[in-house]
Amino acid sequence: GRADRAALGALAAQRAGGPRAAAPGDRSSAGAQPPQPPRV
Repeated sequence: GRADRAALGALAAQRAGGPRAAAPGDRSSAGAQPPQPPRV
């Protein structure tokens, strides 16, 4: 759902280290949930 999509987006941004990681929406979503280890 929405949470899953946000989590995947945050993970992708974190792995890529792109500007999306600094987006306010991603930040709020990531802050609400505990950090998850990158999936390989």
